[in-house]
Amino acid sequence: MHDLLSYHAILTCSGDGVIHEIINSILNRPDKEFILAQNIPIGPLPAGSGNGLFSSICASSGEKISLAGILKIICAGFIKKADLIEVRLENER
Repeated sequence: MHDLLSYHAILTCSGDGVIHEIINSILNRPDKEFILAQNIPIGPLPAGSGNGLFSSICASSGEKISLAGILKIICAGFIKKADLIEVRLENER
């Protein structure tokens, strides 16, 4: 199991699927409550075909943001919080 506490953030240059896999991986760790309590930022650098998640959380104003612009925002320490939800029905998640 990888030590996530040695990182300041988790960034992915991808589409929405990789962010989904990262969050699923964290939620399946035995130490997930501890890791989630550390509030390690997880963010997308849009490189997919649709980039729906990025558009929803980062470009809600409708303006197009360049990769250089996104990296400047990240380096400046801008973090936008979002809620996660896990739903369990009987023994299924």
